[in-house]
Amino acid sequence: MQLLEPVIALLQALPGQDRQALAELINQFAHQETGPERQLTAWETPETLGLANDHCLPIGRPSST
Repeated sequence: MQLLEPVIALLQALPGQDRQALAELINQFAHQETGPERQLTAWETPETLGLANDHCLPIGRPSST
């Protein structure tokens, strides 16, 4: 996590619309990923990077149920 802290800080400085667009782009790639572990990691990336909030939730994330 220490490695990601500077990246997270930079991303937090982006306008909300840009953060949402980046999260949506990451989710598009997650949707295309065929490896289950890689797909899960990709789905978690926006949240890990602090991009997910009330206005920017993962789109199309597989249900855990």
